[in-house]
Amino acid sequence: MFVLTCIRRSMLTFSFVLFVVLGCLVSLSNQCSNNKDCKNGYCTAGMCICNPGWWGNLCQFCRLRLDQDSGIITDGDGKYASASKCSWLIESKKPNSTIHLNFEEVSTECIWDNLYIYDGKSVESPLIAVISGVIRDASKDRYSDGPVLKFEAKSGAAFLYFYSDKYYVENGLRIRYSITKDCSARCNFHGHCDKNDLCVCDAGWTGSSCNIQTCISECMNGYCDNSTRLCVCDSGFTGASCNITGDKGHWIHHSSRGQDLIQGRASHASAILGDYMWVFGGYSLNSEPFENLVRYHIPSDSWEVISPAVNSSKGPSRRYGHSMIAYNSTLYIFGGRIEKKATNQLWSFDTEKLEWDLVKTRGLDGDSPLYVAGHTATLVDSTMIVLFGFGPSRGYTDRVQEYDLETGKWRIYSIPSDIIAPSFGHSSVYDPVQKLIYIYGGIASTVKSDELSTALTSYDPKARTWKALKNSGVPRFLHSAVLLGDRMLVFGGSSHNGTSQKQSDLPCFSMDFVAYSLTCDEWKRMPNLGLLKSAGRYGHTAVQVNRTMYVFGGFQGVAFNDILSFTSGPCDLIKDKGTCQMHFNSSECIWNDSTSSCVGPESCAQPMITVEEKCSAMNGSCSRCTSSVHGCSYCKEHIARCMKGKCPDGQETIDSLAKCAKKPTTNNKCEGSNCKEKSCHKVTSCEECTSTLSCMWCESQKLCMDSNAYTVNFPFGQCRGWVQETCSTVRCSGMKTCADCHTLPGCGWCDDGSETGLGQCMDGGDDGPFTKPTNSSSNQCLANRWYFMECPDCQCNGHSKCINKNICKKCDHQTDGPHCEVCAAGYFGDAKNGGKCEACQCNGHADTCDAKTGVCDCFDRWVTGDNCERCDERGTSTVIVGNATNGGHCYNKLNSNFEYTFNVSNKTRISFLNIPTKDDIDVEISVRVKEGKSALMNLSFSSDVRKEETLAHSRKIGSYDQTFSYGAFPFGGRDKFTFKVHIYDIKGFITLEISFIQSPKFLILNFFITFFACFFSLLFVVALAWKIKVRYSNYVMARHRHEEMKLMASRPFAKVSLALSEAGQLETKKKPLSAIAIQPTENHEADVGVFMMRLPGSENGFTPVGQMGVCCATALITRGQVTTQGPNFPTIRGTIVKRSSMVRTCCM
Repeated sequence: MFVLTCIRRSMLTFSFVLFVVLGCLVSLSNQCSNNKDCKNGYCTAGMCICNPGWWGNLCQFCRLRLDQDSGIITDGDGKYASASKCSWLIESKKPNSTIHLNFEEVSTECIWDNLYIYDGKSVESPLIAVISGVIRDASKDRYSDGPVLKFEAKSGAAFLYFYSDKYYVENGLRIRYSITKDCSARCNFHGHCDKNDLCVCDAGWTGSSCNIQTCISECMNGYCDNSTRLCVCDSGFTGASCNITGDKGHWIHHSSRGQDLIQGRASHASAILGDYMWVFGGYSLNSEPFENLVRYHIPSDSWEVISPAVNSSKGPSRRYGHSMIAYNSTLYIFGGRIEKKATNQLWSFDTEKLEWDLVKTRGLDGDSPLYVAGHTATLVDSTMIVLFGFGPSRGYTDRVQEYDLETGKWRIYSIPSDIIAPSFGHSSVYDPVQKLIYIYGGIASTVKSDELSTALTSYDPKARTWKALKNSGVPRFLHSAVLLGDRMLVFGGSSHNGTSQKQSDLPCFSMDFVAYSLTCDEWKRMPNLGLLKSAGRYGHTAVQVNRTMYVFGGFQGVAFNDILSFTSGPCDLIKDKGTCQMHFNSSECIWNDSTSSCVGPESCAQPMITVEEKCSAMNGSCSRCTSSVHGCSYCKEHIARCMKGKCPDGQETIDSLAKCAKKPTTNNKCEGSNCKEKSCHKVTSCEECTSTLSCMWCESQKLCMDSNAYTVNFPFGQCRGWVQETCSTVRCSGMKTCADCHTLPGCGWCDDGSETGLGQCMDGGDDGPFTKPTNSSSNQCLANRWYFMECPDCQCNGHSKCINKNICKKCDHQTDGPHCEVCAAGYFGDAKNGGKCEACQCNGHADTCDAKTGVCDCFDRWVTGDNCERCDERGTSTVIVGNATNGGHCYNKLNSNFEYTFNVSNKTRISFLNIPTKDDIDVEISVRVKEGKSALMNLSFSSDVRKEETLAHSRKIGSYDQTFSYGAFPFGGRDKFTFKVHIYDIKGFITLEISFIQSPKFLILNFFITFFACFFSLLFVVALAWKIKVRYSNYVMARHRHEEMKLMASRPFAKVSLALSEAGQLETKKKPLSAIAIQPTENHEADVGVFMMRLPGSENGFTPVGQMGVCCATALITRGQVTTQGPNFPTIRGTIVKRSSMVRTCCM
């Protein structure tokens, strides 16, 4: 900022302020302030000193080899650091070993921060699990007693990789591992050996060699039926472990026959036909052979794999996120995700002939099915109704797709997105009584963002109308729902919706069990009797058969292949009141007199929430409020609200959806120029993907996606890391040091053998590069030069040899740093892995530049450019002139007779110039450092015909005042004589005042002459103005009199004869008074009349001597009603005469 003050000697003195852009204050902060900041190390002098195997500015990166028989793996104390990348390789020294992993603490961000566990030595080994979410955390009451996850790696090695993005963090991981001898064959592959080489059997197996089937749960009040592997409970007990008394609704965890033949899966599809639950597709962690089509026989609790008939077509490929319905004896499978892309394929499978058929879509009026995944399909009569989902063309698909199973035609309809937002991973059930579809939850797309939904909405497929129902209060997606009577039962799903700004305590893998009453429009939490702590999951399916809900599969770090079932109590089967009351203690049955029915604890006997409260809960949206089933109205005021009935007086009542303001559509089809941000899925390269603001790139999946679509693309942790900026950070080829290389789990370092740290980062694992070398292959690396878990001792980036194995002796090639990893001061470039450093090119205006980019930090004010090569006029209203190249200066051109104030910081030089304009007046130059330390100054002059000459050199200021005579210097000529001031060696912040004064000397005689001349001139002007005013006023008055005389002259003349009575004679008869002449006023409201008036005489009636006795008079006559007058005032009919106060003239 500078302040400019006018000091010109004149009558007026003024000041004003101008602002210019200041250089930013840059201060480098320390990496740490205490040991807690360093996640796996300690803090010294603001720097983190990391433990062995750890590195990074906060010790957040690691790659550790563990070969002890047991130990603990942890990411450090407290919350893990954001953007953490850590790898551990557990390797057994013994052959035929099994590695056991027990998770004592699991607390990460759901879906985004993942721990990958591989059964082997690299990321290409079989994937055992992908762990995320808060499952067990002693610091959180809800999860302090969570399940202890257990996994085994039977290859003798386990590779673990933990990835955290840069946002939300949790308390991290604590894993206890142990290595035991692999005796799985001796234990019939149903257990492992302990330290004494004895078999420790898995759940559901027993015997010395784990060869006897038993119940998966301990039978507490009964015995185990080994044929069915289910507990047979004693009388009065029920449940999977016979631990539930009475006949209340309860869960059973099945250990089904043939279950081992069925791979675990998630986001599959299930449908009921007869006694079978048919299952198709699904996501699995491994790419091993996968049985797409299987079925579960409910009565026998057994599984079987279904192979199509010999003459059948090949059938659909593996997919997940699809839908399946059963119609007659045929299964219809629609949509889903095949590897990276959604599809719109419709397949049918004849369960009697066991034949597949790809159904050809026949659109009506051009309709054809959209590509979607994560949708739902509901059968209504003979129509398959597909709701929402996520696809490439529309993102969150705001369409209802209907397929007529009889005609084979598709119809597509839009939805009122202001009532229901399009979603992914929601549930839908059909009520055949009310003929309504109930849609609940999912990841919903709104105008502001994409978020987990709590909304429940009903859809009438015949009328195509939507109604808002009561929200559940808990968001979730990829859950399951079935209809049991008038109750919708909802189980599981993912509810985590935390962000770095808003923490969430909701579970990633929920085992919540809730019921929604269609009758009461209310939600109720259900008891989890018999449900194991480890039953939480998402991506599962559920069907309902004979009042029992069957749940299959799902995901909780691993893909499940188990069956859970919930059987409700017998209350709704009881028909009489007495029996219902008898089951109150055992089943909590209640008789509902209004409906004459027996209801259980999961049912709603009568509403617990009033309609007014239900309406009030829909305050957030006019559309949902007015589309509610309760007839709510939306009231507009300062805080809008939804209520039952009419709004209070003075507030607008909106009682129908049509009256609500329409909101913008959230998902428009990508067309034209709008496609750039909506077509991330079409991009195939990282560089193109990251060039678009809304896209993000997953290198491990080679997929570009919209930033709001990460969860719908990778709900099971398929992406090992994403990037929105620099692509090289997620590629092996982009890593130039061994340490950077080891931040990526699929990369290893190939040393060149020079013992200077040179090498190449390559795709590989502990056994070497992934690509098999050939004679011409660039991926060859000798075994003794391959470093996957460790790095070579000497890491000097090719710029030095090492002493004491790992200390760089001397950094050559203009490099610096402990590992010669940066360019020395005054140089720039990428020194890593043999890179070159070049000298900074700053045109003499900087000694250093950015070590990577070469951008100079210019010393001089108003000098800018990457190389300090130009003058900067941005942000200033003054004129900047000069040439910054080759050490030239950029001058602020200052005007004469003004005092300027400049605040200078972060710069060490500043330059000014002034061109005197008068050739006969001296120039006074003043320079002062008002605040801050003194600086040095050079003062010089030049012109078009003279070279620059120095007037003062290295003058220390403080303060400098000097006058230069016009006789000694040619001011004001055509040659543009110029003073130049260059101030340098500025330290810190200073306030600088500078001025160039060129004004004549002040003379007292000239002052008085000028003063009196001005005074008398002003006095003369005032007198002249007064004379003119008087003359003009007289002129106006004369014209006014002339106009009056003309008016008087225009009046009519009259003659009158008078008969005067004798003195003393009184007139007895009153006569109207007659006027000689009458002239109306301008508004015709009155008249001016001229009358003859008899003057009063003497007592004897004679006129005094010298008088005539009569005269003319004027009177104002108002036009009103006749008024009675006194005897001395005769009247004119129709008028009121008032005597004038002035007698104008007398007449003869």
